[in-house]
Amino acid sequence: MLEGHCSHAVLAAELLSRRLIAENLSQFMKEDFIVRSRRHTGWLVFAWIVLNLPGTSFADTPVLTPPASLNGNQVQFTLSGASNYNYAIQTSTDLLNWTSVTTNGNAGSNGAWIIIAPATNDVLFFRAAKVTIPAFRFALAAQATINFAGSNMLSDSFDSTDPLYSTAGQYDASKRKAGGDLATDSSLAGAVSLGNAEIYGALHTGTESQPATVQIGTNGTVGGLAWDPGNSGIEPGFWNYDMNLNFPEVPQPMGSWLPPVSGVYKGTVYRYFLATGNYALSSLTLSGQSKMIVTGSAILWVPVNITMSGQSSITIASGGSLIMYVGRPDAGGTNVAAVFGGNGVVNTDGFAKDFQLYCLPNVTNVVLYTSFAGTIYAPQADIGVYGPLDVPLDFFGSIVGKTITAGESVRFHYDESLRTAGPSF
Repeated sequence: MLEGHCSHAVLAAELLSRRLIAENLSQFMKEDFIVRSRRHTGWLVFAWIVLNLPGTSFADTPVLTPPASLNGNQVQFTLSGASNYNYAIQTSTDLLNWTSVTTNGNAGSNGAWIIIAPATNDVLFFRAAKVTIPAFRFALAAQATINFAGSNMLSDSFDSTDPLYSTAGQYDASKRKAGGDLATDSSLAGAVSLGNAEIYGALHTGTESQPATVQIGTNGTVGGLAWDPGNSGIEPGFWNYDMNLNFPEVPQPMGSWLPPVSGVYKGTVYRYFLATGNYALSSLTLSGQSKMIVTGSAILWVPVNITMSGQSSITIASGGSLIMYVGRPDAGGTNVAAVFGGNGVVNTDGFAKDFQLYCLPNVTNVVLYTSFAGTIYAPQADIGVYGPLDVPLDFFGSIVGKTITAGESVRFHYDESLRTAGPSF
């Protein structure tokens, strides 16, 4: 479960007298508190105490209402906080050590959630905490479906920062790890369709998942490195019903923006030359032999469509990096697509952290037709990764989308360093 740090909203539920409760909480509170009590197991008092402490912002100040007891093992309360933030409900028996038991997850994004939490200890405190989640903690993460619609497909992992699990920072199949996890918030039938793919990693699906949530072919495998070859199906312990997260929308990028101009790099003429700085294009169309080069740490904002075809390319030179934003919040209902065809994005150093694609809510489609090293965060978009038939397409990095569909011979290699090197929300 998720862990976080919080001093914002504390709710205590104890099977103790009011006096003992007050003594235990005296170090946390200097003002009056609310107490409701009822008879419990014949003589003990079930006391509910609410303490709301000020935070640095509304998002940092989640509020829990006094709970209603559903039965002897559960309590229900309302959590109020900022929309599109992840909050964990944490419990403690001593006010010092806290464990997350549930989250606001996908219960809604309007800033108010009905939370049901387990309450089995005789002495139990609750609090709400805003938690920071790595944006790229899985190989693939979807709000809805993940579909492997082809053959010769796999997902595994490596660590570009650890020479035991990479070679010169690059993926090496002989050093791979079983961290190619797939995750979806959905519990519906067919939320994950794997066919005969080899998944070296675990599945994470919605908290109400059923056996039909994951569909796997006769020769499909999910598990550790030792599970496949020799086995099929899902290795015990590698399917978890624990996905319950919000995927925040990408906000409009802020700052001053310049239009990129043409330039020459190592004797080659490029239609767009990006050094270190903030750049913007109303739309981006690269066709034929058109090329873009990035030599520094650049940010590029494209409010409308991206289309690449022919032999066009976006090259990130050695030592360079590109953060690309696509879409805009004031699009008036206009849907935007980002299609990376042609020769795609050529990430010279091969590190996923050096190319980051962020799609605003009006981006509804992202399509890749070439091998790729980078990250994609597009929680409102349908994402497709399609390679030529019988020619492997390798994806090094991580994807977050509304739906994710992969075609023939696509191989996902998750860089585990993105859990710490990548952004969080």
